[in-house]
Amino acid sequence: MSKSKMQQLVEMVAEDQAKTYEYLAKISTFIEQLCEQLADNFGCSLADLSFITSEGDISRAEDSITIKDNGLFDFWLLIKIPVQAFNRNTCGQSFIEKSLAPPSGVVLPMTVKQHENLFMVEVSGKSQKASFEIDPNVDSSWIDLLEYCFVSTKAMLEGGLERRISALGTLRDNPSKRDFGFVWGEKE
Repeated sequence: MSKSKMQQLVEMVAEDQAKTYEYLAKISTFIEQLCEQLADNFGCSLADLSFITSEGDISRAEDSITIKDNGLFDFWLLIKIPVQAFNRNTCGQSFIEKSLAPPSGVVLPMTVKQHENLFMVEVSGKSQKASFEIDPNVDSSWIDLLEYCFVSTKAMLEGGLERRISALGTLRDNPSKRDFGFVWGEKE
């Protein structure tokens, strides 16, 4: 007995769904592995890494990743710096709004795309972007990416209060000059 036309269509869509789930699982597994590698390299817990939305809300990876027209999985990875929270009672609200409080985390904007058995990762640092080709099964392919993430994170924190004060004038003129520092409790 031959398959009905509808059964043929059902099988085509079912096969496509299976391949799509497999593709998404590979991307998700890679992003999890990326987080594990970063946590290990930074000497921190996975709990110190979070995904955030463009509004600054912490969310699940699936809810914070956006897919760009070119097939890139785009997300912001928050690296929490486990220091005691800045005492907001020592300053006025304007001090916080002007981003003068020390950051308690740094955000690394990242994109990931699978190409055959490799993953292309792009990281936006303080002043530039860098791209890396990662084979998740080859430990040495992670080295440059992990070092770039550390150097970029450190660069965003360097200069402290003096840098944040000097950036005030440029922020008014060009909001895109803002670093991706993150202060807990900015949203009340």
